Amino acid sequence: MGASGYLGSITVREAAGVGADVAEWRSSSEDQQAWLRRIRLGEFRAVINTAATTYREPEHTFLGRYWESNVDLPARIAQAAQVSGTTLIQVGTRWSLGASGEGPNSLYGATKQLGELLAASFKPAKIDGDTERGRVFIVRVRDIMGPGDRRATVAHALREASQTCTPLDMTPGDQLIDPIDSRDVACALLSLASDARIAQATAPYTEIGLHPISVRQFVDEWQEATGLQTQVRWGAKPYRGTECFKMDRVHPMLSTFTPRARHETLRATLDSIVQGPALQRVQT
Repeated sequence: MGASGYLGSITVREAAGVGADVAEWRSSSEDQQAWLRRIRLGEFRAVINTAATTYREPEHTFLGRYWESNVDLPARIAQAAQVSGTTLIQVGTRWSLGASGEGPNSLYGATKQLGELLAASFKPAKIDGDTERGRVFIVRVRDIMGPGDRRATVAHALREASQTCTPLDMTPGDQLIDPIDSRDVACALLSLASDARIAQATAPYTEIGLHPISVRQFVDEWQEATGLQTQVRWGAKPYRGTECFKMDRVHPMLSTFTPRARHETLRATLDSIVQGPALQRVQT
């Protein structure tokens, strides 16, 4: 569910690559009730829900959509999955924890967190041998990037500044990011969908993440991996309220998450930017 989004489309593509039988739900064009009915009837072995409304517009204009997509939909999917004993993998985000990790920093984060809590409140409904069925997994990711990523604002800004030979104004650069390849995340989600027992010993909340690096380190790695040199004016812009300076891994990673070398991810991100449409100026 959410197959038209970035991570959703990557997951569908990875699933097709291994010959998996995938049904794609695109919230903009498909009947939600029909899909929920199919889940209740047990037509699917697992459901991966990546659908979400993000904060691309002023939050007050999206209040209804935040609730429907980030809260109501995960709860309805979890309820339907409980009836049939279908595994639900609800994809969340570390952004919902806020800059300090103590709580949501936006309406988007608050609704995402509430949707995760509601989905996780549904307990396994059936026992098949020693395996619980109808389990709900909350998989939180943070800074995913890779081929086809139009949201990689730092990468876009670095490439544009390199092309135009103009300095790039940035914050002091001490905030942390956790860049991981979207293809690796998709593969881990698919492994969990195919066999929920791989996470049987973990808590309901499972997090995918690597060792975080500062934005300064990210820029250095980007320039080394891509060969693009950019003059960065560190400290020319103030930190925002959503910056993250501390990342605590409070949940274990999925055992099937195998990250590739970050240089490969950065190179793939650059290649997709080069092949994509003309860039618009972005704020970093």
